[in-house]
Amino acid sequence: MKRITYLVLLSIFISSISFAQKNSDLERANQYLKEKGEVIFNFKAINKTQFRELNELLSVSHKHVDSEALEVEAYANKEQFQKFLTYGLSFKVTKEDNELPANFLTSENRAVNPWDTSWDAYPKYSEYVAKM
Repeated sequence: MKRITYLVLLSIFISSISFAQKNSDLERANQYLKEKGEVIFNFKAINKTQFRELNELLSVSHKHVDSEALEVEAYANKEQFQKFLTYGLSFKVTKEDNELPANFLTSENRAVNPWDTSWDAYPKYSEYVAKM
């Protein structure tokens, strides 16, 4: 009986930890909107008409737009994102697109490469904003 009790308690503990660590894409989007005033996300439109409508509403990235598969990377402020949500489409918000790498602005990064060559490649939007 004690084993079953311990197993049940252990499974409840593990599931509560895994549930607490999961951030939904909506929660992450709201966090970035609160912190930065904008969010970068990926979505897939249902049809070309919707694709064109959303292209007018959002700032669409040139980096990832697949007009055949209707997959898009877009930028939105709070108002634009709320309008996007009315379409009921699923979307993906990634840390890589919305945050700078941890060592991007550190002195260690500059010591290894004192000349700023990060402009030699097209920066992610978060890196661009940090430079401005």
